[in-house]
Amino acid sequence: MSLKRTFGTSSVFIEFTLTGNEGVPESADPSTLIKEAIHVISCGYEQKTSWGRETGDQFTACPSDQHSKVQSPSTYLIDCTKFSGGHLDLLRFSLVDIVPYGTAAGRLKWLQRLAYINTVVYPFTSFLLVVYCTIPTICLLTGKFIVATDAMTNLGNLLYLGLTISIILTNVIEMWRSGVSIQDWRRNEQFWVIGGVSSHLFAVFQGFLNLMGGIDTNLTVTAKAADDIEFGDLYIVKWTTLLIPPKTLIIINIVALLLDFLMHLTREL
Repeated sequence: MSLKRTFGTSSVFIEFTLTGNEGVPESADPSTLIKEAIHVISCGYEQKTSWGRETGDQFTACPSDQHSKVQSPSTYLIDCTKFSGGHLDLLRFSLVDIVPYGTAAGRLKWLQRLAYINTVVYPFTSFLLVVYCTIPTICLLTGKFIVATDAMTNLGNLLYLGLTISIILTNVIEMWRSGVSIQDWRRNEQFWVIGGVSSHLFAVFQGFLNLMGGIDTNLTVTAKAADDIEFGDLYIVKWTTLLIPPKTLIIINIVALLLDFLMHLTREL
């Protein structure tokens, strides 16, 4: 029981951890190993374990000579900022590959071009996501729906219903084909929303500053603790400023809910 509190509930993972560098026994079933590996790398496996608290997930940050632990959500956000900033750089430097020119019609095929555009414009969805997270607040404070009731037609209702059903079916098919549980899918969606209204948003502004004003906004290496050899590779600077937009959205939505509740309460009295 103590080993499970330390390393989680996977008996195969605990066995291999205790054996050290002896490797996988030849008698091990490959299908069982794959199933256990997927279980161990799932989002919630390391929660409430000593191994998860002390070690954490490992990732290689840019530049490649840095290797640090995931200490807080801010570390995840800075990694997303670099990811989105790289997408914007790809859009800037490879525009000739995306836009058709001359008689050669570009260097990419049409399907490749569509896939490329979908990748490089991904950070720009942060603006729509911020609007999406703000609309409920506006509706609660004004008491009006985002779409005028008299302007809604049967065709519009059918289109909206079809779009909603298609999105739900897409998520269900993705979870079914990939074998992802609802819990892991929910965590992934949480990370997507948090990253979309924070790191992706910052990356878009950084990319525009670099493109329009020539201002260097590359994320440089932060200062490291020279007097602490053991933890010298950990960042001193915590990018908590990236958490300001999502926290602001949470606060204004909570305030809008409270105000709407008080307004309905006063009307009844």
